[in-house]
Amino acid sequence: MRVIEVVTQGPQGPAGPAGPISTGSLSLSNVLTLIPQHPLPQGVATGSFAVSSSIPSKPYFFDGTSWNALY
Repeated sequence: MRVIEVVTQGPQGPAGPAGPISTGSLSLSNVLTLIPQHPLPQGVATGSFAVSSSIPSKPYFFDGTSWNALY
């Protein structure tokens, strides 16, 4: 199993030691796992994905204005 850590920067600053990633691409051949969050993050880029820690957990997509559940 290969684990890929993608680090982003939000309003609280860098989320990890590698600092922010501003451009690039990510290719996966297995599974991408997102850690559930509450509340969903603010100040993120359009096109961001997140998983809520509500019950049941749901994936969300940020369209630049609001978070939208994917189902």
